[in-house]
Amino acid sequence: MLLTLGVIIAIGMLAQWLSWKFKIPAVVSLIILGFLSGPVFGLLNPTTVMSNELMFTVIELCVALVLFDGAMQLRMREFKLVSHGLRRLLTLGVIFHFILISSSAYFIMGISPGLAALLGGILIVTGPTVILPALRETKVNKRVANFLKWEGILTDPLGAIVAVVVVDGIILSQTTDNGHIFSAIISIILVSIIFSFVVKKILDFTLDSNLLPEYLQIPFITSLVLCSFIFSHSLQHGSGLLTVTLLGFLVGNSKMDVLFNLRSFKENITTMCISFVFILIASSISLDVFYHIEFKHIGFILLVAFVLRTSAIFLATVNSHMHWREKFLIGYYGPRGIVAASVASALTVEMQQQNIKDAEIIVPLVFLIILTTVIIHGFSLNSIAKKLKLNANDRNGVVFIGTMPWVIDFAEKLHHLKIPVLVTSASWYKLAPARDRGIRTFYGQILDELPFDGVDLTDYSFFIGMSENDSFNLLACDRFGKYFGKENVYHLKRARNLPEDKYRVDGKDYSGASQDLDLRYENLMKYYQYGWKFKDTLLTAEYNFQDFLLDNEKAIICLLIKKKNQEILWGNDFGEYVPSDGDIIISFAPASVKKAPASA
Repeated sequence: MLLTLGVIIAIGMLAQWLSWKFKIPAVVSLIILGFLSGPVFGLLNPTTVMSNELMFTVIELCVALVLFDGAMQLRMREFKLVSHGLRRLLTLGVIFHFILISSSAYFIMGISPGLAALLGGILIVTGPTVILPALRETKVNKRVANFLKWEGILTDPLGAIVAVVVVDGIILSQTTDNGHIFSAIISIILVSIIFSFVVKKILDFTLDSNLLPEYLQIPFITSLVLCSFIFSHSLQHGSGLLTVTLLGFLVGNSKMDVLFNLRSFKENITTMCISFVFILIASSISLDVFYHIEFKHIGFILLVAFVLRTSAIFLATVNSHMHWREKFLIGYYGPRGIVAASVASALTVEMQQQNIKDAEIIVPLVFLIILTTVIIHGFSLNSIAKKLKLNANDRNGVVFIGTMPWVIDFAEKLHHLKIPVLVTSASWYKLAPARDRGIRTFYGQILDELPFDGVDLTDYSFFIGMSENDSFNLLACDRFGKYFGKENVYHLKRARNLPEDKYRVDGKDYSGASQDLDLRYENLMKYYQYGWKFKDTLLTAEYNFQDFLLDNEKAIICLLIKKKNQEILWGNDFGEYVPSDGDIIISFAPASVKKAPASA
């Protein structure tokens, strides 16, 4: 068994690496590699080395951590910020979607009402782990992106809760009457609420009383989550997943000092759990199960993937302020992801142990729906958004940390060129100049808000740390680098009395056209006091790049915007690319430099 577990872990990490390397959703590579290594080539067969009970236990523990991590992303304050249309999506949209899926499963496939309701609960969720990277790649407009993002985050635990309650109702119906089923479901909900609140109080008391050293805090919280699932499930069968979901919501909305490190750790452990569970599940599926897939199942899959969600969105948003194009795109794009597969697998094993008829068809159906929606929706989202004119500006936005006057001038220049800009600071008063010039600002500790808790970064692809604090710039680049990629984050050179550090985190020097200009905070302040300004220059046939260099020998080239695809190239090292007509150069130059044609 040890060798099998090692192979599962190795294949899971290989799948994650392949998804990163080839820019495909991790869920796709995990399912494909798991299926190939299991039923296709026979390299893995977990059911021969571990019992169904052990496999079910491992899956449920992993799902518990995944749901806890997902629920931590929910913010109570976000409910006050959502639009009327989003409230419709999260209430009527979920209800209509659940009804349509359940009804279609019952009438088309002829399965029991209980299993039909289970599919409804599992498939109302979308996949935020798939949606969020896709939104950064395709750049749909901000309004649609917000709808998709928050709907995906908020419906994930909701779908899991519905599925758990439905399964408990199915199992209880085998041994008790309807009255007892209702009372048992109420018990599940009450036990989960009470248990999660009690555990949260224990956690608060332990941390507030300093009963644990810092290095034990995150292991303690992780152990507490797993114990909460186990003890809650033992106390009331079926309450474990709901308990950890509620606990994640409570912890995520707290003010714990350990919260940032906890989120980072949970992200890593969740990736491990997802990889392990997907390979375990996919390699355990028998090919015989797929032989039972009939035309009615294929019809149901196509309805779920392309019709039912769109219909639910249109029904839920009647007489709302949403445009029909927004409704169609939001309804069309609904890739299912990690939670749908994990919950389906965990609950199916439990139902098979209870000999529930047709339970074995749930996992293959969910997996086929995941592959269909992730692949087809993912590849077609960009083209459909463009046809519906719901794509965002192709220019990538920039996040600035720093409020010095030259930072505000730089941000204003980009803002006038219609490049999304965000200036951040923990000082409300220092942000006043940016607000006065119409630049978007964020007031608060942005490092504690990443990646999607309080800051919407959908429009942004780059980060520049320009505060007066070298250490803070480096820390910010490290944090933002995990989100944007190390190649897209920059910071000023460190002070002279500190070890030399490049302007760019990955080691590539981001310097100006004049190599003797030392890009440190103190020097930039000096240049600004001497009257240096940010300028934008449009290259033309009459005024090319060589002309610009001759007229701006001392200027610092900050970036170049390509005419063709609006791609941004930072610094003065453009690689093999030669600036041409229509490109725009933004430079920081002395006021006495010969005036060049402006970009308008």
